[in-house]
Amino acid sequence: MKKKNILINLERDNGNIAIKIKAQKELEAFFKKVSGDKTAKSIYWKNEAGEGQEFYEVSEEYKDTIEKCLTNEGYIDNYGNGLLDGDRYSRKINIAPLRTKGLSEGFVCLKSDKFENISNLELEDYVRSLGRITKKIWETLINKTSIKSKITFEL
Repeated sequence: MKKKNILINLERDNGNIAIKIKAQKELEAFFKKVSGDKTAKSIYWKNEAGEGQEFYEVSEEYKDTIEKCLTNEGYIDNYGNGLLDGDRYSRKINIAPLRTKGLSEGFVCLKSDKFENISNLELEDYVRSLGRITKKIWETLINKTSIKSKITFEL
């Protein structure tokens, strides 16, 4: 089986945090499909040029699909909030960066003042958790599988 990569870099500069993320084309194609190819621009999350970053919208199909896949995972999906929600005992991670348009074309940079006040330990936990959830989405919703069965019996 060929390894798949999602590359996530979190950088802090004078208190400002930027996420740089790059993913396989199949991951972006999944979000494009379940959004009905509808995109919007964020007013809070900016790209390196300081413009609102374009992302795939959340549709009803997407909500249903993701909720079934990520049952028992602590997550939020809000392209405008911070990366983490809740305290350390009931922490939820924001999976919205996975819906960024252009992830498969090269590193996409996301900047926001909503990313401030996060410790380095929390950033490390965020990257690990986002990776785990991405793997679950990939294995459950994207990966092509073939299940075959042959049943024989005698009467």
